[in-house]
Amino acid sequence: MKAAILIDGAFLRARHRQIHNGRYPSADYVEALCLDRIMSSPLLAGDYLFRIYYYDCRPFAGTLYNPITGESTDYTAAPTFLDNLAHRDFFQVRAGELKFSGWRLSDESLKRIIDEGRLIKSDDLQPTFQQKQVDINIGLDIAWLSQQGIVDKIVLITSDSDFIPAMDFARQSGAQIYLVHLDVPVKESLLESADAIIRIDPCNDAFHCSLNGDAK
Repeated sequence: MKAAILIDGAFLRARHRQIHNGRYPSADYVEALCLDRIMSSPLLAGDYLFRIYYYDCRPFAGTLYNPITGESTDYTAAPTFLDNLAHRDFFQVRAGELKFSGWRLSDESLKRIIDEGRLIKSDDLQPTFQQKQVDINIGLDIAWLSQQGIVDKIVLITSDSDFIPAMDFARQSGAQIYLVHLDVPVKESLLESADAIIRIDPCNDAFHCSLNGDAK
């Protein structure tokens, strides 16, 4: 049987940083997670890896102007982690768009402004960005891979219940859906929409699997 692994990059990145003292995952880590740990699951024993899809936004590339000082900041970035992944065997990066959505005060800055009774300073402001097209790309690929019969099994690394309709569609199309949530609490409805859960302990590299209906 053929299997595809679909990775919600924002989820994996946030979970890795939570566990590893704020450090971002490396391309080597992501590759090992997929090839050495997920594909070695008994649920995928003997299966052929079709492709690994990684969904995220590339860093914002543009110039922003501070509304207080007018000073500009160039966010043009050098080659990134996503470029590294895209050049690896079996990986396809499906990049959405990161859009600037405005300026905000951090909680710490807001507290200082209130406590000190002062005006807002330029360094109190932080730019905020919003991901576009990432979730819809994941949902469309789940539907496409299953409906066209390209793969028999889809491994989805996420904790987002927004993917439930796509997961249910894939199962109705005959594909099996395996969920990897990296020990993050998720909605029961998300667990119910998976045929099986591949449990990976992100702290000590151990993993085990439970079939749908067992304790999850």
